[in-house]
Amino acid sequence: IGSPVWGRLADRSGRRLILVVTALASAIGLLALSAVPVHDTWEMASVALVAGAGEPPVSAAVRSLWPRLVQGGTSDALYAIDSTLQELTFVAGPALVAVLGTISGTAAPLVASAIFSLVGTLAVALHPAVSAPGLRLARTGRAHSAALFSLVLVGLLLIFGCAMVQIGVVGFATAHKAPGQSGLLLAVWSLGAITGGLCVGTRVNAAGEAGLMAALGASGGGLLLVIAAPDIALLYPLIFLAGL
Repeated sequence: IGSPVWGRLADRSGRRLILVVTALASAIGLLALSAVPVHDTWEMASVALVAGAGEPPVSAAVRSLWPRLVQGGTSDALYAIDSTLQELTFVAGPALVAVLGTISGTAAPLVASAIFSLVGTLAVALHPAVSAPGLRLARTGRAHSAALFSLVLVGLLLIFGCAMVQIGVVGFATAHKAPGQSGLLLAVWSLGAITGGLCVGTRVNAAGEAGLMAALGASGGGLLLVIAAPDIALLYPLIFLAGL
């Protein structure tokens, strides 16, 4: 809910201001979430909603800078590398959460997330390129708006599917009495995504609409593979293929 709003405000008011504001809001929200009793489901959900709404639009802010920093066909490769390298956080993140949660309890990963988010976002906000003016906003015709809406809807559904896999993997591992492996499973999934991104990321852009449709179809089919896992052992190769 918050990302489109922050992105629009960044275009109007500048990236730096929005990044600083959301960095503080997100960190405060995560710290508040770490203090909520684990069994108080409704309070936790409410605080999580507020913390999530304040998540800094770091990825969007950085990606909006690439056209200013590079020219020509280099941007296609750069976008692919950008997306792929972000998967590294999804490799290291779940594993770090599992370690911190085991050693220090459930609050520790949230506190660590607050610190990493605050420091990382402020570091981006202070970069000289971020102070460049945002893109000029323009009114779009109905056809353009409809196409943009379709693109947003596809992206929303894809992210929704990925989020359900994350929740499902934790539930699956818990049901099989191996909750500690959920972080490792998600790391393997992201490792598959890194491999796929590095191998075909730039080729998808070069293939145009047909390549994009094939990639989206493969993403959906890959997620279906996860359902076929009867146990934890088989889920590892299937979830790697899903990420791929």
